[in-house]
Amino acid sequence: MLIKGRYWSLFVVCTIIMMMITGCARQSDGLTPTLVAPQKQEKALKLLNASAEAMYNHAKGGNYEEARIELDRFSDLLTTVSYQGITTLEGVNALTQTVVAARRIYNGIQISDKDALVAATQLRLIADALTHKNNPMWLEYEQVLKNDADQLREMTSQSNDVGSLASLQRLHNHYLIIQPSIIITRDISLVEKVDSLFSFLTAELSKGKVNYSTVSQGLEHLHIVLNDMFESSDSQTIVPIMIQQNNVIWTVFIASVIISVLFYVAWRRYREL
Repeated sequence: MLIKGRYWSLFVVCTIIMMMITGCARQSDGLTPTLVAPQKQEKALKLLNASAEAMYNHAKGGNYEEARIELDRFSDLLTTVSYQGITTLEGVNALTQTVVAARRIYNGIQISDKDALVAATQLRLIADALTHKNNPMWLEYEQVLKNDADQLREMTSQSNDVGSLASLQRLHNHYLIIQPSIIITRDISLVEKVDSLFSFLTAELSKGKVNYSTVSQGLEHLHIVLNDMFESSDSQTIVPIMIQQNNVIWTVFIASVIISVLFYVAWRRYREL
């Protein structure tokens, strides 16, 4: 039964690849690209959200087989959504990489409860971010991260090496849950600043003798960037990076990113058989 399930999953992945290649070939032959109708796009996003929510509920209840099945459905639904005007190439890459990571977790021999729930949460937030880019659900994590940051500042004010590093790790772990969704709805440069500051602070707090003056300066910068990240004004919202005339180029780029990831998943599954 397990082998049969693996072959079926491999068949589904390869089918998706062939469908996308065929679609790109038709456009590259000079056929006029057709923009996805708003009603069709809305339906596709609703189905994607419903699938992500179902997977999250299964994972929360410890029903990992059902969650894995829903993950396969979620992966199939990704190819029915038009990403033009919703996110950037970096956003699509974050989406596909998160799906690949979730597959590794749910196809593992032993599934970690924590990892399974985190993966399901990430996909739930991603699906919501694609639908509500102006007011995504991940913004609700603002207070969680602020509480973590306050705890970190408290530890550093006491020059507590162990407590400071543990608090930073807790803050970083919570940030990683929403990072893919942030990439989808915010400018990538903002995410790169946050990632850089986390790397800097981790390096500083891992030294044998911590310079808390330097750490304090880093925390101030992190505080500013996190505030910018949670700013929900229109200026922080992703806008389409391709105009309608470049619709063919956009479609080919998006398809190539997803296809490369799906080929990788198919290859890994083939090696496991």
